[in-house]
Amino acid sequence: MQRTGLYYPYVHFRDPAWIKAAALYLPEMTRVVPEGFRVSDPDHVRVLRDGLGFVQDIGPAGAVEAASRHLPRRVDERGEEVRSRFGVRGTGAADAVDVVNAERLTLPKRVSIRRTHVTCALK
Repeated sequence: MQRTGLYYPYVHFRDPAWIKAAALYLPEMTRVVPEGFRVSDPDHVRVLRDGLGFVQDIGPAGAVEAASRHLPRRVDERGEEVRSRFGVRGTGAADAVDVVNAERLTLPKRVSIRRTHVTCALK
C-alpha cells in the first residue's frame, strides 16, 4: 500500500535534500496551501510539482468546514475537560473571563483563510 506524505505546517520545503529523499520513498507529498497564498518554490520543487506531479497542493477550506461541524458538539460533551486543560486562568479578579465556554456558539456561515489570518463571514 502506497501512502501520501503530508508536509505540515509549513508550505515551503526547507531542506532540498529532504524533499528529494521523500520523492524516492513516497508516491506524492501533499502540502496545505491557503487560497491566494503565493508559493515561491525553488527549481527542484517546481520540477517535483509540475514535472513529476509529486508535490500536490490542497486548500484547508474542506478541513476547516468539516472540523467546524464537530466542534460545538465536542465542546458540549467535553467542555469541563477542555476548560481544565486549556482554559486561561486570569488574576482571579471578579471580572475574569473563562476562555473556553461550553455554551453553544453561532458559527460563521463561511470561513476562509487568507495568507496568515482567518476571516469569517458571519450569519
